[in-house]
Amino acid sequence: MENERIVGQLLDAIGGGSNVKNFEHCATRLRIVLKDDSLLDKDKAENITGLQGYFFSTGQHQFVFGTGKVNEVYNAFANELGTADIDTSKSVKEDAYANMNPVQRVVRVLADILLPLIPVLVTTGLLMGIRGLLLELGMELSDDAMGLFTVLTDTAFAFLPVFITYSATRKFGGNPILGIAVGIMLVSPVLPNAYQVASGDATPLNILGINIQGYQGSIFPGIIAGWLISWLERQFRKFVPQAMDLIVTPFLTITLTLLVMLFGLGPVISLVEDIVINFIVRVINAPFGIGYAIFGGLQQLLVVTGLHHSLSIIELSLLDDTGRNVLNTLMTASMAGQFGAALAVATIVKDKVKKSNLLGSASSTLFGITEPLLFGVNLRSMNVLFAGVIGGVIGGFLTYFLNVSASGMGITFIPGLLLYTDSMSSLLGYLAVIAAAMLTAFLIVRGQAKSIRPVYDREEEVVESILEENENVYASGEALDAVIIGAPLEGQRLSMSEIPDPVFASGAMGPAVAIEPANGEVVAPFDGEVMLVADTKHAIGLRSDEGIEILIHVGLDTVELNGTPFDVRVRQGDRVSKGQTLMQADLDAIKAAGKSTITPIVMTNGQAYSKVTPKINGQSLFEVEE
Repeated sequence: MENERIVGQLLDAIGGGSNVKNFEHCATRLRIVLKDDSLLDKDKAENITGLQGYFFSTGQHQFVFGTGKVNEVYNAFANELGTADIDTSKSVKEDAYANMNPVQRVVRVLADILLPLIPVLVTTGLLMGIRGLLLELGMELSDDAMGLFTVLTDTAFAFLPVFITYSATRKFGGNPILGIAVGIMLVSPVLPNAYQVASGDATPLNILGINIQGYQGSIFPGIIAGWLISWLERQFRKFVPQAMDLIVTPFLTITLTLLVMLFGLGPVISLVEDIVINFIVRVINAPFGIGYAIFGGLQQLLVVTGLHHSLSIIELSLLDDTGRNVLNTLMTASMAGQFGAALAVATIVKDKVKKSNLLGSASSTLFGITEPLLFGVNLRSMNVLFAGVIGGVIGGFLTYFLNVSASGMGITFIPGLLLYTDSMSSLLGYLAVIAAAMLTAFLIVRGQAKSIRPVYDREEEVVESILEENENVYASGEALDAVIIGAPLEGQRLSMSEIPDPVFASGAMGPAVAIEPANGEVVAPFDGEVMLVADTKHAIGLRSDEGIEILIHVGLDTVELNGTPFDVRVRQGDRVSKGQTLMQADLDAIKAAGKSTITPIVMTNGQAYSKVTPKINGQSLFEVEE
């Protein structure tokens, strides 16, 4: 009767059974795709009996019921609903993505690839801004000290394509190590540095009449390379004999990807850069400040494409011809518009952790580094991004009417103040441009708070009390003696926050550690009993002799593979010994299906203990105290 009552509440919350397009469950969650998302009543959804959390992600309404319980609710839901109106020819994920428009799909892919890089970009951006400010203030550094500072500030941005290619390859289901290899090749010191080529300090290589240079600081080439690596791997594995796969597939994948990137994409990017430079020169000369407004609004979109480093050529030309650099002011106006939009987002988001993350991503903009803001905040909503564009437009117009320009180049926003100290009118004009752009964007976003807030709340939203109950570390107590929860797979451990799935990463299911497996053998981490084997074979629940319960969830979204890559060697109720093989997973098949092999290991009864600490190093995955 309880499950029937839950299903009744569930149907009431989602707008009735006729609104269901598709549904399925994994080891912990009931996933539902609706025909009309607007019919869902969020308040009712969050108050369903026995629900541990609700959130909306990638077109799916996900209801967290926990291990075991979700099976009961799913069966009751299926019995109540039936399948007469459900198109079983498509998976839930296919239906979920079908509900997204093209812009939402692109934004989702970009977010999945770029959001894991935000902490590195924020840290490096802040350090880079501090260095620029100190140098402009006249601080002198020795060559050795400057070299050390450069390691801290420039390394991550110089090797940005490496991070992006790795993340993109993993997102698209390829071998991330191949992504790292190709990314390093794209910024190899043998290739002329892209920034130096743009400034005229280096010339590109010329092979067969094609100019070739590095991809330092670029964004989209790394994403394209990651997709190409993943696609080529899948194609080659269709005909390369398994005995030769280890050598032939990586060789062909890396070689062809690099050739396409250097000889195919390289000339296209060079052509686009020439077109952009010529277009910008014409635009800024347009009458009545129209060109200033267009550039101020759209300049930050060049950062998204990675073409912004070409602007230094125009800046040098302006300084050489006139002694002034209006592009510096306009770039700052564009940054200020996006910064004001991001600040407004932070003020309308209720969750304190999310608010802090948003402000952290935006903070480096004050020093002229906007990649964390764009990829971590504004690109997640076209309304927010467009508000930033409007702010930049207003800043551009004001730049024209106040006749503001810089005396140099290379620093913007707060450090850029030093380029406007030649007169009080110049300094006040610069501050006015920043204030106008920020305030305009801020007010536009605030005016759309009701429609924008769900974009930033829903992706990782779970019931607040559950988050408090299942934080990484619980209250203090005495450690359980000799409880070793070993790793069920060989491979690299990831912390809970690094798991690219909001339920596991948030701690809603309990404290967790993940493993990026080196091979597909899954073994028992302790002596105990098998409590659950998922119908789709992708997850196994265990209970130790001491009462500790864990869930081993092999891969992410692997419920959609219907058990094909998994050879389970145990059944529910079986007694297992530490080290005993539980499952053999075909990691190549999982990757070929476009799924991640990252395997979360969750302590599902962590609330029963006074303290549980996930460990990414050491013999045990968790430190448990009673």
